[in-house]
Amino acid sequence: MNRINSISDSPDPSALLAHSYVRYLGDLSGGQFIRRVIAKAYELDEMSGIGLEFYEFKELDGSRRASQGDMKKIKEWFREGMNVGAHDKIAKGWSLNRQ
Repeated sequence: MNRINSISDSPDPSALLAHSYVRYLGDLSGGQFIRRVIAKAYELDEMSGIGLEFYEFKELDGSRRASQGDMKKIKEWFREGMNVGAHDKIAKGWSLNRQ
């Protein structure tokens, strides 16, 4: 957590943005395919999710396992938040450069 806090408080937190993009959007997309491949290769029970928790996501406003539709909503929500954050950073940089 110290490293994450350090990066998020830095003047350029883009490394944290890149990490979260890969971790969450990647695992919400291609990671679901990888989840199925791992389950098949190691004969894991996909319904129980044991051994596959890394690739499991919960609904945005609930505690149940996310469906494909829920994961699409999560990706849209995540992208929207990243775009807002990127826009704020651009606006902040523009504002600082004008002073």
